[in-house]
Amino acid sequence: MPQKYECYHTRPCYICGKKDWCYWLDYGSTGILHYCHRIHDDEIIANGHIYIAKKVVSGCTVYEDKQQYERNLEEWIASKEGEKSFRRRKLLPKNRTSVEVIPGEKEKVYEEYPVAPPEKLDEVYHYFLSLLVLESWHEKLLRDEWNSPVFKNLYEFITGLWPIKTLPPNDYVRFAGKMPYKNLTRKSIMEKMIKKFDTLEGIPGFHQKEDGNWTCSYLAGMVFPCYNSNGQIIRLRIRDDFPVVKEAVYKGWTGEYRYECTKEEIGWFFCKEGTENKVLVFGYDRITGEAIRKISLTQNGQPPGKVFGKYKNFTSYKEKNIEKEDFIQVINYYNKGTRSGSPISLYMKPGDDIRTVYITEGEKKAMVINAFTGCPVISLPGVSNYGKLFEPQEGIGMSIMDALRAAGVVNVVLMYDADKRSKENVAYSEKQAMEQILMHGFILWVGEWLQYFGKGSDDCYITGVKPVLHRIVRQESGPVK
Repeated sequence: MPQKYECYHTRPCYICGKKDWCYWLDYGSTGILHYCHRIHDDEIIANGHIYIAKKVVSGCTVYEDKQQYERNLEEWIASKEGEKSFRRRKLLPKNRTSVEVIPGEKEKVYEEYPVAPPEKLDEVYHYFLSLLVLESWHEKLLRDEWNSPVFKNLYEFITGLWPIKTLPPNDYVRFAGKMPYKNLTRKSIMEKMIKKFDTLEGIPGFHQKEDGNWTCSYLAGMVFPCYNSNGQIIRLRIRDDFPVVKEAVYKGWTGEYRYECTKEEIGWFFCKEGTENKVLVFGYDRITGEAIRKISLTQNGQPPGKVFGKYKNFTSYKEKNIEKEDFIQVINYYNKGTRSGSPISLYMKPGDDIRTVYITEGEKKAMVINAFTGCPVISLPGVSNYGKLFEPQEGIGMSIMDALRAAGVVNVVLMYDADKRSKENVAYSEKQAMEQILMHGFILWVGEWLQYFGKGSDDCYITGVKPVLHRIVRQESGPVK
């Protein structure tokens, strides 16, 4: 644990120079972090050193000496070299048969349905979204989040460009919970889908049940379309209404919440850490506000705690291993289902300034940045997925960046979240993305802002704060500002 020291007259705050209210934490070999109550700049020069703001905690801005920050980051990256999380997954062809075999282990042989061409995906997903509506609680969530003093009617502007809808839960969950959905039942939706298309083979998110009827992913929540460089919807992403909520506390216990539907009851089950025992608990009804039982839900309709996997792929793929004599056969658990993968998406509207493209993480964030900047915006499914920028798109042959370059893009603005200063894996991914972009000959800029105004750049734009863009140039030692 770090040692905390309060500022006093013989050792004032390194940032503001005052003798009270501020403090610092000594982490020993990794150095000192300074907590300043008075100054909230992105970067400051004091005592002959440059200090950068890492995050905001309880009204304090946390500063770290820039040399110390860079040293710790390099040491952390070096310690992670060779670990699985820092190795690119080996990309296999669509008709893949195996992966690299480790001596002494059986080879895995994969069998998968190939993904349909972009034209078919676009047709099916457009029709699927046309059958859905955005439920009132999701609309309220977006309106509250997109309530901008500088961009009136932001919600109407974005939803007028891209179809954001609600996918209702499975019918038995819906009716057991007596939830007042405006959407059709899943049974009705799938009947209309099959009446129009006959089969949904090759469409990620759809699969056949044992009785031969088609159905879709169990996920329920807000649906966001993902586009390729031709403007075709090639995947869907779901903001899960019922994710696992970890690091939760209930009656003094630590554990996690899961939303389940049993024959007897439906609701959030709390599972104590280290045990299989479950306790059924409820919260406030998100529609009526009526207190049902025992816990208070957040405005998102979920128990308090850390949400695990908020945004998920609309997929119908789950690996199932079958042991053979000489190899392991890997099949899809879902009959005639198709793998989605983690989609990269481009949000671009008529009239956008095609000379510059922004890159961020998350579909909803990308939509907001596009609305404010008037430039195309690429959404990455995760900070470490920067490699997808330069991989060939399905059915197109060229990468999304090559397609944008051909359309006239010269500048790239990288907009990773402000927590890159406190999360080493985000900082590492940003550095690697910068290398890739510069190596491909683009002019690179990096957006910076104080986390005090929001973790994501969309939060800054909504409140009227524009991120500062720094030009990045490449030298032999790597990218520098």
